Amino acid sequence: MKLVLLFVLGMVCHSLALKCYTCTTLLDLNPDCQTDFADTGISCDIYDFDNPTCTVSNTMSDGKVTLFSRACLERSMCVIGEGCSYTQGLKICNSCCDTDLCNSGNINGNSIGQSTTIIGTLVLMYFIL
Repeated sequence: MKLVLLFVLGMVCHSLALKCYTCTTLLDLNPDCQTDFADTGISCDIYDFDNPTCTVSNTMSDGKVTLFSRACLERSMCVIGEGCSYTQGLKICNSCCDTDLCNSGNINGNSIGQSTTIIGTLVLMYFIL
């Protein structure tokens, strides 16, 4: 009986875990990440994050997307700054959100819905590349 209860509790906890879309476009590789990502949703509990959040990240150079990603990320990496940043000819925009599959939008740099940070892009690049 205890084993069944543990199994049921495990299933409930797993189902409560935050779910995010996860995909990456690097230059022209996998351009579907920006438009056709519906089947990429995963549970963030596969990562060892204390406080996960969903992210969308867009890095542009000369008006062209060089890196675009959707992912799970530790919340503490998303609360440092807001908006887009410009560095060494790159425009870097990140957005974080906290509800299931909330990272479905695209970031064009004109409006960012929630907390953003350059560090988010660097961390995403670390996990993805």
